[in-house]
Amino acid sequence: MALITNTRIGRFALIATALFALGAQVPAPGWAVAHSYVETFSAKQIVDPPGIYGADPDFTAVIESAIDRFDSVGLTLPDLRIYYHSDPAGCPGATAQFNQDGSGTRVDLCTQVAYTLLHELAHAWEYHTMSDATRQAYLDHTGLLSWADPEVDWEDRGIECAANTVAWGLLETPITNPAAFVDELHSFELLTGITSPRTHDS
Repeated sequence: MALITNTRIGRFALIATALFALGAQVPAPGWAVAHSYVETFSAKQIVDPPGIYGADPDFTAVIESAIDRFDSVGLTLPDLRIYYHSDPAGCPGATAQFNQDGSGTRVDLCTQVAYTLLHELAHAWEYHTMSDATRQAYLDHTGLLSWADPEVDWEDRGIECAANTVAWGLLETPITNPAAFVDELHSFELLTGITSPRTHDS
């Protein structure tokens, strides 16, 4: 069986990305992206070695920076095959997709939104690193009832809310008023075991 998560970008995410590009505070996770989750046999065959494929030099640098963002705070990612598609057909029904099967870890991107990239990398990190105890603690903290039940609406799935939280906590925009984001910062720390670098980035 393969684990696949799909990402769709909503209007709020585009606004948040624009604000992020201008150096503004980005709102807390929860409304930025909508996701669907399925568990199925993968139609993709991963044959390439780990690396970045299809992206131009500028977006390759963005992807490498996002990976470095995880590594710099001790959140170790697995070996990844990351594919950028200019054709939306590369991400059927979505704007991005994380895929884990017996062949390895694959991320497909049909958008260059940095938040979405971090979200998909968060899925990869969670799959390979997070303990069941942490997943349950997050569900208890948030009041969510399911981690990844495909019958549950996306906004009520722990797997998606957690990826939102990790992505939000790793954005490069500093948080200058952490008191306004107490719950979000606590959730990030609960999931990762570290404080968000956004609280001490200069």
